[in-house]
Amino acid sequence: EIMLNGDQYLSDVADKFKVLNGVNLLICDCGVGKSWYWSKRTDVIMVAPLLSIVKQNTRKGAEFNNIHDGVSTYHQIEKILNDTDNHDKYKNMILVIDEAHGLYLDSYRDNVNQLVHKCFGLFKSVVLMSGTIRREYFCNLDVINTVRVRKVQPFEKVLTRIQCEGD
Repeated sequence: EIMLNGDQYLSDVADKFKVLNGVNLLICDCGVGKSWYWSKRTDVIMVAPLLSIVKQNTRKGAEFNNIHDGVSTYHQIEKILNDTDNHDKYKNMILVIDEAHGLYLDSYRDNVNQLVHKCFGLFKSVVLMSGTIRREYFCNLDVINTVRVRKVQPFEKVLTRIQCEGD
């Protein structure tokens, strides 16, 4: 477990955790800079469920939502599976799954989630990354490494349900 001050980010403490070969779980609070950190690494392919995350983290000079340029949506993972001539290049890379809680929560996206799982074996390491994920959520994966990163925040997340007339 790593604790960050309010002015620290994941990139400031990256030397304090190791990504091991196999499946790694990175549980990070909101505002840690997890997507930004991984998207800047050239040894990483990062996939996210939303185009807004991809847009925020597209590498400079890269084509938007192109998995071969390092950052894309989950849907683009099929391009890696179908590109059998280049599977060797991924053996020394890390696959980072942003918002990984979607792999077990988003049943409507089951076909895409299965494609993501199929890619795991092509990469040296896989990082499942989310702020709302737990190791026990994955009964069919051998998670070999779990890192928890907490950050002192100047705010508190509060959900409030507001019921309006006509609802």
